[in-house]
Amino acid sequence: MTTFNQEGQTIHGTQTNIGGDVGQVNVGAGNDQAALLAELERLKAELAKAGQRGEIDQELATDADYQVSKALNQARQPKPDRSRFLDHLNRAQDLLKTVTAGAGLVTALGKLAEMAQEVL
Repeated sequence: MTTFNQEGQTIHGTQTNIGGDVGQVNVGAGNDQAALLAELERLKAELAKAGQRGEIDQELATDADYQVSKALNQARQPKPDRSRFLDHLNRAQDLLKTVTAGAGLVTALGKLAEMAQEVL
């Protein structure tokens, strides 16, 4: 485990602390892309839970998960294609708009699309 002693630091702007295998981290993208990736992962987990609980039809959850996975893969690229990323998010949103239980996920997808406009 990597730890950082940040005692007494004054931060102006964003700060990125990197530990472990730095070759696996896209340092140039900064915290914003990392946050986008983390939110996509969290959304995938919430989508899976909704499908498992029966709040969303399992086939629909699988289809939406596929689109979110495609968006996640695009966001992980060294030079993500914003248009393709947003297309996948929009497809996932369209799938989830058909079910009431997906409303929160649709909202989250919209916020991720807004975030991607600045990050990608």
